[in-house]
Formats: sequence, structure tokens, C-alpha cells
Amino acid sequence: MTFSYDLATPTDVTRVRRHISDTDRATAFFSDEEITFFLAEEGTVAKTVIACIKQIKAKLAAEPNMKADWLQIDWADAMAAWDKLLAEKKAILDKELDKQAKES
Repeated sequence: MTFSYDLATPTDVTRVRRHISDTDRATAFFSDEEITFFLAEEGTVAKTVIACIKQIKAKLAAEPNMKADWLQIDWADAMAAWDKLLAEKKAILDKELDKQAKES
């Protein structure tokens, strides 16, 4: 599994990573191959960004909340942030699709 993020010569994989803040190799959500697969399935960067966010939400939903002494992990804040980003990206995609429909 590979990871790339090169702003000097951006690819669609780089564009997707930028939109979902998946820019650090050490904490990457996806490999280049996974993003490439999403791009092939979804067809556009915008749709791939939405699909990746949904996949991240699915992964978070499978993680249990926990508490041990002073340490507490609750994924609700992270999930709310991903929900907000998903809504923003869907709104942008909807505007793009409306614009394309009017132009054709």
C-alpha cells in the first residue's frame, strides 16, 4: 500500500487527500490504491471525497467509546465534524451538478 501527497505535481489522489485532510503518511486513512479505487467507482474527485468521508464515518462508527481512569474516548465530536464536512462537500457537489445541468 502506498501513500503520496505531492502538491508540486498534484494528481486526483492528492486532490482527494487535500479535501479530507488525509495528508500525513503516519495517520493516513487511505492508501493511494484505495483512493484510486474510489475514483474509478465514483468517477469524479468530488464524488470520491464524499465516498471517502462516508467510509471514514463507517470506520468511526465501528470504534467503541471507552473510559479507563482519567482517559475517555468518545467519537461523537469526531463524528460531528465529519458530518459537517460531509454536508459541506455535498452542498458543493450539488451546486456543481446544478450548474452542469443548466449548461447542457
